Amino acid sequence: MKKNLYISLCMLLCTTLVCAEAPELQLVMPNSWKKLERVAGVEAEQVLTATKPAVDELFVNIIDMNLRDFCAGCTYHTVYREAMENAVFYRLVFSNSPVSGIASLNQWFYQVLVRKEGLKYSLYGAALYNHIGLLTSTEYSIAEFGAIDIVVSGKKAKGILFTLVGCGIVPAGNLQHGSVVEKPYTFYRKTKNQFRGKNKAVYYLLKDLEGKKITIESHSDYSLYEPQVDTDITITASDCLLDARCPLKYGIQNAFDGDPATSYVENTDDDLFYIEINFPYKSFDYTMFCQTIAFINGYAANNNLYISNNRIKNINLIYKTWKEDSLHKSFNLNDNTLGYQTFIVDSDAGNYSYKIYTNNVFQGNKYKDTCLAELNMKFNTLNWLFGDINE
Repeated sequence: MKKNLYISLCMLLCTTLVCAEAPELQLVMPNSWKKLERVAGVEAEQVLTATKPAVDELFVNIIDMNLRDFCAGCTYHTVYREAMENAVFYRLVFSNSPVSGIASLNQWFYQVLVRKEGLKYSLYGAALYNHIGLLTSTEYSIAEFGAIDIVVSGKKAKGILFTLVGCGIVPAGNLQHGSVVEKPYTFYRKTKNQFRGKNKAVYYLLKDLEGKKITIESHSDYSLYEPQVDTDITITASDCLLDARCPLKYGIQNAFDGDPATSYVENTDDDLFYIEINFPYKSFDYTMFCQTIAFINGYAANNNLYISNNRIKNINLIYKTWKEDSLHKSFNLNDNTLGYQTFIVDSDAGNYSYKIYTNNVFQGNKYKDTCLAELNMKFNTLNWLFGDINE
């Protein structure tokens, strides 16, 4: 009897292996690795088998031949689960080396986001992550680092945020185009002698995806695949500081992850930045208006990082209607406050665009980078856009 019980226990452990957190992904998925559980055995096999036709179709339709061949040749398929009260998601990581060496071995990988609803598995998106070796390339290249993060409100999924941080590398020396010889290019794309990344994001509220047949498509050269719906909320921002070891560490997604320990950090010539959030035209709710805006200022992980970096002193908000009418408000932020600071907006109904930009800053005592830990907006029809907060 004891022998049979032991055998059954061993079989259970082998068929459903779950590891809390995913520290091996810390450098490549800095906003999600603590929320993921690596699964193997029967559960992983079920997910991979159920999604194989859709994943194969996704990869075979990639136009770039090198990227298509890379995806077809991936020999490691690793599965992670992220479960909330209202949704269960899986991340399928396709790579040519074990996930434990993705960051250190400068490996590309693709992650595919899958949602499980009952017995059904649906692809909700995909993202390419270039290897960080491209940042030190001596050839012309563009390094792009894609992220997919689930935005939560309490213990429930609120939305899905797709982010792309990219850095262009142009070789030093003269470049000749026909009979024209251009002047030498800067070797790296840097500002203040630091890598800077172009960053953008697209946000989808989960309520706008539920009950629909989701198909995904790419709008960014196959680096990101997003749901093909007309409810996308687009986010653009000034260039971010790009860490060569963890390229997404300071990207714009940090301002919306609900974690004060992470921050969006600019890398601009004047240490000022903007963030613009645009709602979609086709599905726009003309009764919607912003009631409140909330910030966590600076690099709020701890007091030392907070005072070391620049904090926002004054910030402007511009909001526009489809007629391009615009209104303007200005807010003064307190210093030495590591929690939320909220301000009444009460914009008119029908505003689709909200743009904030910094005017001046509190100077850091060590670095000159300006940081923003969190940004959230409360609407009359949506409540808090990026998950509820304690006001």
